[in-house]
Amino acid sequence: MSHADLTQYLDYTLIAMLLAVGFSIVRLRNLFAVVILMGVYSLLCAAWFV
Repeated sequence: MSHADLTQYLDYTLIAMLLAVGFSIVRLRNLFAVVILMGVYSLLCAAWFV
């Protein structure tokens, strides 16, 4: 497995997690849970950026 394949796999994993968290944020009604998930979403965005 080359370095490019590993990076691409990590990118796809982070994008899938971002989509799952984003969908969860839209569907939830509990404000506290939404705030926590927004923090998780922010952390995932920062990890993907790095």
